[in-house]
Amino acid sequence: MADVEMTEFFNISLKLETGWNTYNVEQDVERKRITAFINFDKIVCKCQKCGIAIENFQTKLKTLQDLDFCSFETFLIINYPIIKCKNHGFFPLSHIL
Repeated sequence: MADVEMTEFFNISLKLETGWNTYNVEQDVERKRITAFINFDKIVCKCQKCGIAIENFQTKLKTLQDLDFCSFETFLIINYPIIKCKNHGFFPLSHIL
């Protein structure tokens, strides 16, 4: 599969919600490993407690091991938003997949 097809394959397979996007997939055939890189593309987030729109948020890389695809170890590298609400402080966006 071409890279564009692989990124779309992961978007569909992981059932990524609006705002999330697989932007790269690396395949290591020798190590039988697939690594998918996922980013949060939204410019504005909302506090999940009070609904206030938050334009500026930080991100943190998080690595998760997912179920294997066709006997390849599968890892997700996620650029995970950390939101700072003026009413509720810092917390990670809870919906990823």
